[in-house]
Amino acid sequence: MSTVEERDIKPAGVIAIFNPFFQFDPELPITTMVYKFFFNAPGYETATPLDYQSYSEVTVSPLDYPGKTDLILPVQQRSLVFDGHDFYAHHRRQSPANPAFQKLGLRGNPTRYGYDFCPVNSEGKMYKDDNPYKKENWYAYGAAVIAPGAGVVVDVVNDTPENDYKEKSVVYASIPEDALNRVLGGNYVVLDHGNGEFSYFAHMRPGSVRVKKGDHVQQGQQIGEIGFAGDAFIPHLHYMLIDAPDILRAEGLPSYFRNFHRVLGSSLIEVQRDQIDSGDIVEPSRKYEAKAPQLGRPCRIE
Repeated sequence: MSTVEERDIKPAGVIAIFNPFFQFDPELPITTMVYKFFFNAPGYETATPLDYQSYSEVTVSPLDYPGKTDLILPVQQRSLVFDGHDFYAHHRRQSPANPAFQKLGLRGNPTRYGYDFCPVNSEGKMYKDDNPYKKENWYAYGAAVIAPGAGVVVDVVNDTPENDYKEKSVVYASIPEDALNRVLGGNYVVLDHGNGEFSYFAHMRPGSVRVKKGDHVQQGQQIGEIGFAGDAFIPHLHYMLIDAPDILRAEGLPSYFRNFHRVLGSSLIEVQRDQIDSGDIVEPSRKYEAKAPQLGRPCRIE
């Protein structure tokens, strides 16, 4: 298959094969999937595409994951999903065979169902003055980030310096390499929804985070502002739902949002509850008022 980028594997080696069948329409229920792998030695010329020297297969049983947490969009402004979780999205294409990933001990891909939210104006533009090389020109910069669901804050970073632009290049802030969570997320918040689901928000503006560890947060409460910190080349909010508070030990989870509009040209399509993905332009169908944080201790799930 042409979607398999790397086809040569050394003895005892590892390569990543991104699943080209990662999504099916709901009218096609899937109970079992069988993946078959065909191998030939270097230099072996196949007589037909059916010809092979060795063979292996693996059987998996997909499970529906409808989500547990009642979620709304984490950004109140009309936003472009700059990158989502489709087949070619960089969030999905994190290779577990990458030596750097293996060195980190990642047990999964926490960004698999991640989103990059970029607020836009009424014309769908992401920045003004036709100049993307000034962070303040981005409609995302300084936009409010709200809690998509209620929960308890379990991790916060609010003092990571931001990136900037020099001519047409990104000048990344100086962050110690061993502060990996800051290198990746910049200023971030992790919210425990209390049911094995955690919301992760990254790249926020330093000093803008309004919550601290242990705070009980209500749905719709503002937790910070979009910035330009961490592993980012444009101002945006990276949001994802994960199954553990530590992104280096977490796996991504599908997330479904309620009460939003999908913008199609001049039309607004009312959506009661659905996923979003790369290229979607979305906005809440109602505004949520920010509420003051309630202080408390992190909950523990037994």
